[in-house]
Amino acid sequence: MQFKNLFLTLLFTAVVVADQEDNGQSDDQGGNSTAVVTTASLCAKMAYLDQIVTESKNDTEVSIAQSGNPAKISAYQSIASAAATQLATMSTNTSLVSDCNVIDAAKATASQCKTMAKLQKEIDLASNSTKLQETTNGDATKIASIQAKASAAATSLATMTSNTTLVNTCNAISAKKASTSSSSAAASSTHASGADVLDVRTISTICFLAVGVVGVILL
Repeated sequence: MQFKNLFLTLLFTAVVVADQEDNGQSDDQGGNSTAVVTTASLCAKMAYLDQIVTESKNDTEVSIAQSGNPAKISAYQSIASAAATQLATMSTNTSLVSDCNVIDAAKATASQCKTMAKLQKEIDLASNSTKLQETTNGDATKIASIQAKASAAATSLATMTSNTTLVNTCNAISAKKASTSSSSAAASSTHASGADVLDVRTISTICFLAVGVVGVILL
């Protein structure tokens, strides 16, 4: 049962992320209303409320932010108090909290993948003498700095790549992006030739139904 719930949560999360990236639409922008978009919005709201509550606990920072004005500080604390109440209420929804954890984990993983790619670029630059010379105009100081950063990057990257789950996930994300880019290019080419092309929402619906059927079979 836990595997089933996780599968559905990840499926729904993937669908909404793809929909937001491809269409740039939300409920108030004319897009079709779905439970997943609502969940993503609620998670974002919880994160915002949590930030307000956390910041309000630092009296020094609050005073600086409000220029030491007692009236402004009082007003801010009132807002923070209301935020804390609302956050506490939302946190009682265990299903929402669970979904938000999945979404947050996905975002964190994506961020780690970007970091790994950045570290690899630093390493590649340092190991390419021709490009290194071109980038620094032969400046020995700059070259030494880049090589030092590359050395540190190699250490960090080695630590991150020891996590096989992370590596496999990043590879899957890269493959997905490559596939999407290829599909987009093919669709554009077909459209330019005058052939009929399915609209994005129709394609998304077909994909959703197909993945759903596969999910039911697997579960």
